[in-house]
Amino acid sequence: MNGFREIVEQLSAKQLRQAVYFTQLIITGCAGLLTIFYSYRGVEFSKFITFDWIELFYFSFIPAVIILTIDLLLYHYLPDKYLDDQGVNKKVFKDITLCELLLITAWIAIAEEWLFRLVIQSQFGIVVTMLTFIFLHTRYLKQPLLLINISCLSLGLSLIMELTGNILTVIVLHFLIDFGLGLYIRKA
Repeated sequence: MNGFREIVEQLSAKQLRQAVYFTQLIITGCAGLLTIFYSYRGVEFSKFITFDWIELFYFSFIPAVIILTIDLLLYHYLPDKYLDDQGVNKKVFKDITLCELLLITAWIAIAEEWLFRLVIQSQFGIVVTMLTFIFLHTRYLKQPLLLINISCLSLGLSLIMELTGNILTVIVLHFLIDFGLGLYIRKA
């Protein structure tokens, strides 16, 4: 048995969720500090925030349905060993309340997209963004299918950000995917 899996097994679901919240707090803090830093250097992040229902439909809702359909088919037809993230997602989402699921997935989507797509991608481009996003999800690195999945997701989020120039589209997309998968795991 590997060390990370043993740690996950020793933690209660509550402790693991607290670790997720702590991680998101760090990501939010980094995003905030970098936003302030680059704002002082003349970057206008507000130009990346617009609300457009049509854009949300085409670039958030439709891709979320497609991605969730693919992910749910994978979960349904593939053996668990191909989609094993060392037990983290199951433990975090299995017995979570609907309210907490909404909160945790919204915070993850906002914090990660703020840092990766809004700050890092606007300053360093898609490749650096993808690599840092994948690195954040280190538990997927030893699972080829999960690595491909997170790489495609990162590329898709980055391309949608480039295409729309709107952080809200990628935040909503990320949220819908995480919330949908969280609902599935919660009921599985």
